[in-house]
Amino acid sequence: MYILTRKQYFITLLLFGLIFSPSCMLFKKKDPTSVEQAEKLISKDRQRRKNATFKTQKQARKAHWNRQSKAARKTIKKAEKNRRDLEKAMKRNYKERKRKYG
Repeated sequence: MYILTRKQYFITLLLFGLIFSPSCMLFKKKDPTSVEQAEKLISKDRQRRKNATFKTQKQARKAHWNRQSKAARKTIKKAEKNRRDLEKAMKRNYKERKRKYG
C-alpha cells in the first residue's frame, strides 16, 4: 500500500479542488448568465429547428418529384410557369394602373 506524505496529500487535494470547482473550464455551463446569452441560445435553437424542418421539407419534395412520371412532371412545370407568368402580368398591370390613375 502506498502512503501519501503531507505534501503529496495537500497537492492531490488542491488538484481535486481545482478540477471540481464550479469555475473550472472542464464543466462548461449551458445556463445563460445574461439576457444576451439567453437570446443567443434561443436564436441558435430556433435556427437549428428551422434548418431541420427545411431539410425534411426538401427531402419530401424530392421524394414527391421522384414518384411522378415524366409527363406529370412536364405538366406540373408548365402549370407553374403559367402561374408565374400570370402573377407577373397582374403585377405589371397593377403598377401601370396605379401610375395612370394615381
